[in-house]
Amino acid sequence: MAVVKLRFQDALAVGLGAMVGAGLLSSPAAATASAQSWVGVAVVLAAALALANAFSSARLAAAFPASGGTYEFARPTLGPDWGFAAGWLFLVGKSWAAGFVAATAGGMMAAAVPGLHGWLVAVGALIIAVAANLLSI
Repeated sequence: MAVVKLRFQDALAVGLGAMVGAGLLSSPAAATASAQSWVGVAVVLAAALALANAFSSARLAAAFPASGGTYEFARPTLGPDWGFAAGWLFLVGKSWAAGFVAATAGGMMAAAVPGLHGWLVAVGALIIAVAANLLSI
């Protein structure tokens, strides 16, 4: 299997795509209702934070061009124990986020298609995502 190394622009695009995609999928109506008249400020702040996150992730990926993500970034700078913890926390966080996005998609599909069970869509989406990762897609 060929190893593909991401350039700065590639890593930035992947990070922004994931954040923007999850943000658009996850209940903008509820977020708007919570922010009320501050919704404009909230969107600008969220965009600035997402951009800062994407830039820092892209810079780390460019500085540490090895497979392993957060673990590879944290291990040489913080030590093996903190690197291990950072890797696991990243994995838990991404797993939680994937579940949230899948549940949101399932809820949206269930609302659009009468009789469809949202949890089945969510479980199916997670199974497809796991299979794609296992197949290195």
